[in-house]
Amino acid sequence: MPTCFAQQEIEKLLMKLDATTKTEEKLAFYKQIAFYYQNDKAYLKAIEYFQKADDLQKGIDIGKRQDILKALAYNYIQLSRPTAAINSLEELLRLNNLDNQQKNNIYTQLALLAKQANDYSKAIHYTQTQIAHLENSKNNLELVQAYNNLGVLYQENGSTTEAMNSFQKGLNLGLQLEQTLKELSQKATLYLNLGTTFTHLGDFQSAKYNFIKALEIWEKQKNAHKIAQVRNYLAANFYVAGNNSDAISYAQQAAELARLNNDEETLLVSYQILAMAYQVEGEIVQSQQYQNQSNQLAEKIREQKRKTEQEQSAKQLEIEKKESEIRSLISEREKQAMSLAQAELERQKQEKELALLKREQELQQAQLKAQELEKERIRQLLVIAQQQARSAEQAREVEKQTLLAEKERIEREKANAQMEKEKTARQLAESQKQQQEKQLEQEQQMRQFGYIVLGLIGITLIVMIISFVNARKTAKRLAKQNKIIEEQSIEIQSQNEELFQNQEEILAQRDAIADKNLELENRNRFIQKSIGAALNIQQAILPYKEKLDELLKDYFIIYRPKDVVSGDFYWLNKIGEKTILVVADCTGHSVQGAFMTLIGNTLLDKIVRVWDITNPTQILNRLHEEIAIVLRQDDTKNDDGMDLVVICMEKESEDNTKIIFSGAKSNLYYIIASHEPSVQILKGTRKSIGGKQNPNKVFENHEIILPKNSLIYAGSDGLQDQNNTERVRFGEKQIIQILEENCHLPLAAQKQILENTLDAHMKDVEQRDDILWIGVRV
Repeated sequence: MPTCFAQQEIEKLLMKLDATTKTEEKLAFYKQIAFYYQNDKAYLKAIEYFQKADDLQKGIDIGKRQDILKALAYNYIQLSRPTAAINSLEELLRLNNLDNQQKNNIYTQLALLAKQANDYSKAIHYTQTQIAHLENSKNNLELVQAYNNLGVLYQENGSTTEAMNSFQKGLNLGLQLEQTLKELSQKATLYLNLGTTFTHLGDFQSAKYNFIKALEIWEKQKNAHKIAQVRNYLAANFYVAGNNSDAISYAQQAAELARLNNDEETLLVSYQILAMAYQVEGEIVQSQQYQNQSNQLAEKIREQKRKTEQEQSAKQLEIEKKESEIRSLISEREKQAMSLAQAELERQKQEKELALLKREQELQQAQLKAQELEKERIRQLLVIAQQQARSAEQAREVEKQTLLAEKERIEREKANAQMEKEKTARQLAESQKQQQEKQLEQEQQMRQFGYIVLGLIGITLIVMIISFVNARKTAKRLAKQNKIIEEQSIEIQSQNEELFQNQEEILAQRDAIADKNLELENRNRFIQKSIGAALNIQQAILPYKEKLDELLKDYFIIYRPKDVVSGDFYWLNKIGEKTILVVADCTGHSVQGAFMTLIGNTLLDKIVRVWDITNPTQILNRLHEEIAIVLRQDDTKNDDGMDLVVICMEKESEDNTKIIFSGAKSNLYYIIASHEPSVQILKGTRKSIGGKQNPNKVFENHEIILPKNSLIYAGSDGLQDQNNTERVRFGEKQIIQILEENCHLPLAAQKQILENTLDAHMKDVEQRDDILWIGVRV
């Protein structure tokens, strides 16, 4: 709540406000009260009184609304309400009494707010209008920044040609301007803009030169915050250029300086760069260490923001209560007269305080603008770095496939060589067998001849001569056969030499295959480590047990990835009195699906926690738009997305809970307590998130009131689609039957029965898809 001094001043002002009937005095009191609330961060109350002041100012002099509209925009920005802030600033531009510098500041803010609201066409329009004003006013330093901002907007909106043209214009102008600037801080800002532009254009050496020039200036001025930020620029530039060692060195320097100065935003960027650089270097442990530190710091920042929002809500209630008491007190003091002279002195004093408060507001707005510009530059460099990392991962996958194909070719050649070797061996064995048979035949003939000689020794000389002639013929035939055998032996020896050469080639191929296998094993280990790191990251983004216990109380979760990482995820948060639960099934599984879960989780954080959207249908519509933008689906053939349910739970009373459900190709199942155990189904729209969808199909909200101890269930289609050895699906009917038969049991027991039944069903069968199923007792 407001400080004691501020509260006393507000009490005095409320009393004076109640006593006066003069419009101009009421206007002054409204503005003073609003500025007190603004300085104490009670932004809703500040808006209330600035709006009252604006209503009065319109009736007095509409041209003097400038300070009020600036203040309204500032307070809306603090409450993260970009659309309302844009409306106030656009009204301010219509006053036509602003100088060029004021218009430039307003257009810069409008572009940032439109980008936050994801309206890129408006953001581009505001920046183009700003550039036209800057060209007329010859403000070249801010014109360089405006061209750079326009290039980034075009790039993120998928207009690459226009983006490059804008970067080049800013670059040419900045190089001309460098020689004319005298003031060091202006030169440092110019060098940062030029460095960022060179990075976008891919000229990393020139980017490094300009970042170093900016760094030298800030080091002379001993500005620790700026020094740490510029070192992060250098680290991101080195990372995108592929120089990971220098990227790590500069990021570590930035992190050390940011830690010393408690600069958490800059430290978060340093951790993200270090995690990516170490991962590319293959240092998975260090990469995971910095990724964990990044996640913890991001959660700390989000927790601080949530705490601040809670404190502001409590402060708002306390202020309302206190103001009600003051008004009651005022009504009791209405009869007391006030001295006119004293009133005049108080008025003069308040005018001085108002001037001081207005000056403080302008300083706060200038600081906020500078911080937003710094964050935008860092975010731009990180986007480039993440795109580079994805390209490297795709290249590694192509190389892996090439090595696998080479291994298969060598295996086929090895098999062919083995078959040829076996064929040659069979031919050799057959030749030896034929030779042995001929030798046996010769021996048999010689024995027969000896028998004839012994038997016919007494026969006449003529018979002996005939026998001798026959013997000569036999000898000639044997000589001829020996010559044939000798020729066959020479041919066999030649074949043996050829086989020996083939054997040497096979051994060489075996060694080459062994080397390739070793290389593949090393690459596989690296991939497995990377997937392990991805698993840790995915587990880190899922709601932790303490959060689930606090928000859901009684629940179960069946979470079974098909591979190491999963394409299914769940998301949980509480906004005010509303608990938002999302159960999602992303396109694909394993690494492809896991990347989509990271995108889905990040976008849900942005939609629900930053933009404060809690209506399930609006969440689905905004998620569909954001995925199309992030994946550039309007310009590419990318059709990735997800099916999901969004459930908003809010206590109606001690005994009843209101459920608002909307689904994208996913249903909500529920069982009403104290009724016959029957599963009811709320059907989701037959339309997915992401990709090209039927524009005639729209997401719809379904609202039901459930009594205490009722049950709701939701999950991905991996459970019902799981087949058994006979290719029969687990099926929705079986799920419903299990739930109806066991709804009287605790949710932990229901989970065990579902898992046991699933395990029995899929015995001896590989898991088909990622499985996610959640049950909650309301």
